[in-house]
Amino acid sequence: MHQVQICCMLLLASAIAGDHGSAERSSPESAAASQEMAGARATLSNSQAGIRERVAAVEALGGGPNGLADEDVRLLHDQMTFQTPLAVQLAAVNLLDRIPDPRITLVLLSDWTLLGPKVHRRVAAALLWRAPCEDVLHVDTVARPELAAALAWARRDVQMRHPAPEIRRQAEKLLRTPEAPPAVRDMLDKFRAAITLQGDATRGRQVFVEATCANCHKLGETGRHVGPDLARLADRSRRNLLQETLDPNRILDHQYLEYSFVSAQGHVLTGMLVDEDDHTVTLADTKGDPHVIARHDIDDWQSSGHSQMPEGLAINLTLPQMADLLAFMVEGTDSQTTP
Repeated sequence: MHQVQICCMLLLASAIAGDHGSAERSSPESAAASQEMAGARATLSNSQAGIRERVAAVEALGGGPNGLADEDVRLLHDQMTFQTPLAVQLAAVNLLDRIPDPRITLVLLSDWTLLGPKVHRRVAAALLWRAPCEDVLHVDTVARPELAAALAWARRDVQMRHPAPEIRRQAEKLLRTPEAPPAVRDMLDKFRAAITLQGDATRGRQVFVEATCANCHKLGETGRHVGPDLARLADRSRRNLLQETLDPNRILDHQYLEYSFVSAQGHVLTGMLVDEDDHTVTLADTKGDPHVIARHDIDDWQSSGHSQMPEGLAINLTLPQMADLLAFMVEGTDSQTTP
């Protein structure tokens, strides 16, 4: 129900057959091979089949004599859902990644914000190392507006993680840092003076707790390590820490998105995805408390496209309190990175 409509893009069999020649393709498959492929498709489609059997079915599809048919690509893409066991999703991504056709990039991009953290990391790695990964850089977002959000995430991954400086620069040119909402701009104006004020780290620790930063972030012995690790920020200046605090959606890593899941019983769970395995996904709510939901119990899901950290957490702070908070964060991040 969430899947991008990619019928035209989902690759005709003749376009994704790899190295198999046209003469071989024109000859009929043997009855045994045809039966094996049909059995693999049926097993992979069967949510009641065992996880090992479904993973084996993915491998069987990849070992077919004539490459993957377009229905196989569609079927593999359909496995990339929260309701599918993790091992099956990863096997599907691995097989798709082996297809050299550049249009597979678009298959991997579809439903980007609806992937779990471990599947997303595998898809991101596939996009980074595809030959060439520049496929991500060359997709026309005007022609494919439904992929605009996914491309923004993918290009951010390329810009942050690709080893080639030139490719990182190309990705950076395509990225636009979103303009902060008016309310965020007002808070930045209100607290900008805190950058130069002398704050007190001891008082700042109390602000860190009372402003609920500690629910998801940990500095020293204070807080929980659920959200982004503040000590790993490349720029730990007061100016950047203020910007990150007041505008959490300015530059956001996919793994910190907020998701909402609806169970088969109609219960709604909202939080940040912190873990997943073959049978469950785990969300952390705004207090940092974990909630586990079985994959087979997921009826619907969606992503807000925003950080779980809400804008406006600092709205009730005074200027001296913000200076104290910045002092604590600077002291805490420096101490955690000092050998």
